[in-house]
Amino acid sequence: MKKSICCFRPLFLILILTITGFTDQEDFPALKGLYFGKKPPGKKPEIFLTSRHRLHGSPAFSPQLNEVFWSVFPKTNEFSTRTQVILYSKYINGKWTSPKLADFSGKYFDGGPFFSHDGKKLYFYSRRPLNEKSNKETDGEIWYIEKKGSGWSNPHHLKIDKKGDKLFFSLSNNNNLYFTSGHGPRGIGSGDVDIFCMKFVNGSYTKPKKLPEPINTREYLESDVLISPDETYLIFYSLERPGNIGQYDLYISFKMGDRWSMPVNLGENINKGVARFPRFSPDGKYLFFTRRDGIYWVSTKIFENLKPKELK
Repeated sequence: MKKSICCFRPLFLILILTITGFTDQEDFPALKGLYFGKKPPGKKPEIFLTSRHRLHGSPAFSPQLNEVFWSVFPKTNEFSTRTQVILYSKYINGKWTSPKLADFSGKYFDGGPFFSHDGKKLYFYSRRPLNEKSNKETDGEIWYIEKKGSGWSNPHHLKIDKKGDKLFFSLSNNNNLYFTSGHGPRGIGSGDVDIFCMKFVNGSYTKPKKLPEPINTREYLESDVLISPDETYLIFYSLERPGNIGQYDLYISFKMGDRWSMPVNLGENINKGVARFPRFSPDGKYLFFTRRDGIYWVSTKIFENLKPKELK
């Protein structure tokens, strides 16, 4: 089967907030307590935020749990006619502020916010021009902003020596970068889609290297990679692999010396319909992921029973 993934085209933003069933910022409830005051989940996924009309990416909480960023997607089945933007909320005096559009987002296709593990940088992907003198949008590139006092710097481009979209990425504790990319004139959406890694060595990144089988395959799409902080396992989604439960399923693979274990489906409790955009809580205790009706979270203890016998 030829790999494919939905393409997005950014247009003028008309943002209608639909978190937890509320239609605008004035209706946003008074959310108090860490993680929006939600009771932490066990080994069964629980709804974290319900969304209607629009799709939401999983949240990126700061290590201090006082700030959160996440993506808002176009209405379901309207990926080609609306842009994707990034919202944020702050935890101030025990209460989360109403979500606002991030200062750096709103004009171009932006998504996938991800905090560095020290909280000093926030990474995201974007199709914005590479410099202020150009109006030409690009393939998806990875950008970052740096913490400056109580605010953030202007976006900086992270140069990656690879053509095509660079999307759906994550960082390990030592800043090794794992990302999804495709081949063809627009990258993702026009050819093979695979997972790559760039090692962070002596303050700079090595050239991207495609992960070997059984992570990447010739037949199936691999995307939305999430590496564990210590790089002992990774999670990704794949389309229509044998044994798929939903349309898109999340899988886990464990590092075994110099190889990766055979990916294991995360099971029907998670993979119902479309399960995508995995993200960890800062302490690694919870996994966030999305379905069409909202954002879910679950304890990462579910991974223990999925390990190969050699690692138990």
